[in-house]
Amino acid sequence: MASMTIRNLDDSLSSACGSAPCPMAGAWKTRHATSVAEAEIRYGMARMGHGRRRQQLEHAVISIFNDDFAGRILPFDGEAAWAYAAVACERFQAGRPISQVDAQIIATPTRDQQQ
Repeated sequence: MASMTIRNLDDSLSSACGSAPCPMAGAWKTRHATSVAEAEIRYGMARMGHGRRRQQLEHAVISIFNDDFAGRILPFDGEAAWAYAAVACERFQAGRPISQVDAQIIATPTRDQQQ
């Protein structure tokens, strides 16, 4: 679910900034986002130089997280921490390690399925 959410969120941000929209742009409105994904997106914007593109992205991101995802941003909490450990360990043992941030994003919506 997390990768689908992020992909659709990325498509929607591209669409909002005038890039060619993905045919599925907008499908994300029925999904959830994670607080970790929001932090990563905001971090990426903070690293951008000041200018028109950053300003457009900031307006789109604020609208998406404050309006479209209102009440549907999943926190990285204690349950997600357990799920994170399981996801990261499983990937490591399979010889396919994953970054900490990606594991947190994946673990957050699956937190109720772990333990």
